[in-house]
Amino acid sequence: LKAIMQADRRTVRTLARVTDAATEPVTLAEASAWLRVDSSDDASEITALITTARQMVENATGRALISQTWRLRQSEWPTAVIELSPSPLVSVESVKYYPADGSAQATLSSSYYHVLTDAEPGLVVLKADYDWPDIADRPDAVEVNFTAGYADAVPKPLRQAVLLRMQIEYQSGIANDTAKRSLDNIQESYRVGGWIA
Repeated sequence: LKAIMQADRRTVRTLARVTDAATEPVTLAEASAWLRVDSSDDASEITALITTARQMVENATGRALISQTWRLRQSEWPTAVIELSPSPLVSVESVKYYPADGSAQATLSSSYYHVLTDAEPGLVVLKADYDWPDIADRPDAVEVNFTAGYADAVPKPLRQAVLLRMQIEYQSGIANDTAKRSLDNIQESYRVGGWIA
């Protein structure tokens, strides 16, 4: 769960992964070969490292490598655009809100907005002839449920980034300067929003 609070406007925005990836971008066999491990003695450790490495690469790049569901909650509507990260956006399942009259949470009709899955980050854009409904004064007044992740194959450089991150964690006692530099370069080039300054 990530929370961001902009004190000047008292805007609260939280992001939570609801369902993690069901698979990984690299297999145990690929990871073992990358690490040059012939024995199955470390199989459970390597399997856990694959997941950890994927999540670390996802956090560093602002991307979801494998399909997963997310929930964004915020205290107010934006002017016209809701940014959805991580990328790539696959779909928006629902946009919900708590009405200003205090009634139960409602689902906003998809006729109110466009979903742009090819933008990075993905976007929910209010249509020109519509206004966002009035909402209650609460930190979770707006909720967007969405799916993010690569629909087809994970790009090879990001798969390599997972392997490099796993190598760094697995071989923590060994100097890994080259692996770290390679990992940084890949993560920076795939970071949503461009290179890290």
